[in-house]
Amino acid sequence: MSRNQAAAANPTATWAVLHHISMSLLKGIIGLLFDSRALVADALYSASEAAEAIPEDRRLFRLAGGRMAVRIGLITMVMLGSLLMVITSAIDISDGETEAPAYWAGAVILFALIAKEVYFRYRYQEAAKKSREEALLLIDNHRLSLWSSVISLIGIIGAVTGYVFSIPVLLYLDPAAAFIITGLIGWKIWTLFNRSVGRLSFPLLQEEDAQPFVETIQRVQGIITVDQLQAREQGHYISISAIITVNPRITVMEANDIAVRAKALLMSRFTHISEVSIQFMPYDPGYPYKSNYEGSGDDLPNLLQ
Repeated sequence: MSRNQAAAANPTATWAVLHHISMSLLKGIIGLLFDSRALVADALYSASEAAEAIPEDRRLFRLAGGRMAVRIGLITMVMLGSLLMVITSAIDISDGETEAPAYWAGAVILFALIAKEVYFRYRYQEAAKKSREEALLLIDNHRLSLWSSVISLIGIIGAVTGYVFSIPVLLYLDPAAAFIITGLIGWKIWTLFNRSVGRLSFPLLQEEDAQPFVETIQRVQGIITVDQLQAREQGHYISISAIITVNPRITVMEANDIAVRAKALLMSRFTHISEVSIQFMPYDPGYPYKSNYEGSGDDLPNLLQ
């Protein structure tokens, strides 16, 4: 396992970013081409979900020059797009010159709903294996995302129905749905902001107070060192972020299994821990004085010991 592989060690987070970005691009392009304000608004919501997932994906934010820069940049684009969507939707409703979107917009939002549900079930199964808290957070996020797509679907179908049966009032459902979805986007961005500020404001535990957590992680077979551990107080609970090193000769999946077992051990042994984030890197005793790993395979622990 190389250091580049370790930087990309969270495949679930990578798929989360790629899923939300691809859905955002698909809905945004089709919404613009076929004149659906609701579909474009739902695309902006998917972009806000990508912004939430980006900090977990070290490979993406490293290429962009920093995870906060990527997150802030994407959130800024979502906010500007939402503001533009509010203005255009209000103009459409006030001028009374609303046109129905094409049928393709309805087909795309139906496809997006199916893809969203399939992806959620996969993510939920993965999250449930790690922690109950992560699974519950995923359910909350999915519920709000589902509302966004359902509102978009209602707006598109309503507008198309109004066009087919010559009911002008139903044509307003598409921009009205976009209006509502931008409200959901605002709520999403607000919760992201509060979560980020809250984490910065919570104090770190002293090194001696965090030592039991370090010792617990070190008991997990396959972990060589705990390079860094931060325990942050969050009211009556504690969140932990740690960086561990493992044998560079094992695979990324084996290293990920070690990190998952370390997280499970911490959360089962300390009931007041609410969140654990563990990243892993290959152990290199000579770095930066050695360019390659040297020595026999017996001087480092592995999964088979």
